Amino acid sequence: MAEQRIDLDAHPRRAKVRLRLGMSAASEAARLGLPGTLEAKTSAEVTVLSLGPDQWLLVSDQLSSEKLVAMCANQFADVTHHAVDVSAALNCATVQGASTPALLSMGAGVDWSAKCIRTRFAAVAVVAHRHHETSFDIYYDRSLRDYLRQWLDHALRDPLLAHG
Repeated sequence: MAEQRIDLDAHPRRAKVRLRLGMSAASEAARLGLPGTLEAKTSAEVTVLSLGPDQWLLVSDQLSSEKLVAMCANQFADVTHHAVDVSAALNCATVQGASTPALLSMGAGVDWSAKCIRTRFAAVAVVAHRHHETSFDIYYDRSLRDYLRQWLDHALRDPLLAHG
């Protein structure tokens, strides 16, 4: 089996801000530069992940959460919105390797080909960002780290992954 790499504490300094727009403005998300459902949009400093029709997760390794919130205040000044720093609440796990799609499918029966997915993985609410066919960042509640580690360790022993 090709090597599977899982880092449950990837990007520990990554800033994470949850953005929500008023429903009247959410219908204009594309005009406002926000990605649509199941999409992600990456610029030089910020990746914006779609969480739903009126919600997004902004992540950055270059900008602080304070700067992300200020950026939202500036960009959406004419729109009812709410931007909250969730950096302390969410961990980011990176999962890479040839068997990643099979491994992720063991935890949630969703279409992992989307650029961004919000789902329950192994009974944990997650946001998954697909960078490549076999590379994902998974955002999850930091208090569930040990549970996810145990679940993944168990799943990695499944003989079906060796044949993927």
